[in-house]
Amino acid sequence: MMAPRLREISPVAGQDRRQGKRLALRCPAQLFRQNGMTLPTTTENVSNCGFYCCVSEPLIPGEEFESFIRLPAPAAPGNGTGVLVLACRCRVARVEALAPDCYGVGCQIDDYLIIPE
Repeated sequence: MMAPRLREISPVAGQDRRQGKRLALRCPAQLFRQNGMTLPTTTENVSNCGFYCCVSEPLIPGEEFESFIRLPAPAAPGNGTGVLVLACRCRVARVEALAPDCYGVGCQIDDYLIIPE
């Protein structure tokens, strides 16, 4: 079985300051804030430099946090689940208030480690 094809997001010329190409990839994730709060989320898109997600609590631009993102991966010996966990050290690049209790967050990945689930 072939892996699903990912759709690359094309920004409008001159309006996007992100460094990496983004892929429309919805993956379950958790954000671990330094105050001890854990925020469950799902990524909307992912690049080699960061990801975008929506959370129920406002974060602060520049705020540092850790995250776990569950990425699809081909099933292989030693990784029978077909899932890899990306453990990241991140920082908030931007925040958008989308609705009451819904905030879009652009996250920059500063460091990461890939862990077979």
